[in-house]
Amino acid sequence: MNLSIHNLGITLGLIFGISLLVYAYLSLFYGLASPIVALLASLYPGYAASLLGGVIGLGYGFVHGYIFGALIVLISNFISML
Repeated sequence: MNLSIHNLGITLGLIFGISLLVYAYLSLFYGLASPIVALLASLYPGYAASLLGGVIGLGYGFVHGYIFGALIVLISNFISML
C-alpha cells in the first residue's frame, strides 16, 4: 500500500507549524517555553516571541514538516516495494 506524499506532508507541516506558533505565543504572553523559542530563534531567522515571529515560525514549521513527511512517505513506499 502506497502512502500519499501530500497528505502526510500537509499534516506534519501543520502540526510542526502550529506548534512553533504556539511556542512563540506562549513565550510572548505567558513567559512559557522561552528556552525553546530562544533555541529555535538561533536556527530560524526572524523567529521570535512576537506576533510576527510566530507567523514566521508557522511558515518555517510548515515547510520543514512537509519535507519531513514527504521523506517518511518516500522511505516507507520504497521499503514496501522490496
